[in-house]
Amino acid sequence: MGRTFGEIFGRVASGLTPEEIRKRYQEIVDEDYEAMLANPVVAEKRLVNVRDRDAQFPDDISYEDQLKLASRLLIQTNLGYYLGYHDKETREQWYAALPQVAHPIFGADFGRDDPTPEEAFATGVKLGEEQLGD
Repeated sequence: MGRTFGEIFGRVASGLTPEEIRKRYQEIVDEDYEAMLANPVVAEKRLVNVRDRDAQFPDDISYEDQLKLASRLLIQTNLGYYLGYHDKETREQWYAALPQVAHPIFGADFGRDDPTPEEAFATGVKLGEEQLGD
């Protein structure tokens, strides 16, 4: 059975040093990788998901390294999204400590330059139209 975002990212907290944030991030990535190794079906779905996002794997990369990269890329995206539900201070701390993590819709500036509800809605409409090809 899969874990919820809360179970995976429950260690997100405010008031941490950049070193503590990076340590928690690495723990999350390591746990996700171990979970993928324990479930080959999930691992293969993750690889397909990452490849569908146009992630490029080097030609000489091993399967295990592909899993590690897939885990890291998906955790970065999901953590960026999850941080969107936290207060501005927490988002800023985590985004500053982890420059590779960004909100998947609003980008790395989310937390410093929050969209209004109207702007967020308009962004969602625009992304939906782009995906539908309208």
